Amino acid sequence: MNEALRNKVILCSPITLYAILAVIRQALDNFNMEKTAAQMLSLFGSFRKQWDNFTKSFDKVGRKIEEAQDEFNNLTTTRRRQLEKPIKELEELRKEKGISEPQLIEEGIECNETQPPVLGAPLENMEEIDEDQ
Repeated sequence: MNEALRNKVILCSPITLYAILAVIRQALDNFNMEKTAAQMLSLFGSFRKQWDNFTKSFDKVGRKIEEAQDEFNNLTTTRRRQLEKPIKELEELRKEKGISEPQLIEEGIECNETQPPVLGAPLENMEEIDEDQ
């Protein structure tokens, strides 16, 4: 028996051998499970880092959209009212002074001595004016 132990041999019956092999198998299964769990934790850490980056970017985009919405609301309400106030005052002043509605200047109106050249008038009209003078 001592010689068997020196050679690292365990003497046992078939039932004991079965129990020893079952323990060895269980130990290997536990080792493989622990190894897989460590890999899963590593992958989870990587996923968590990417998830945090995603949520930060997503929140940043959300804030930019809210800022754009707020600026749009500002333009459509406050800025619009502020721009319309002087227009209303000018319109009231025009009516108060009895000034008629302004006429739209159409392209192609010829210039004469009493009427200054119109921006946007065709060039041929401008040449005719130069020739007259």
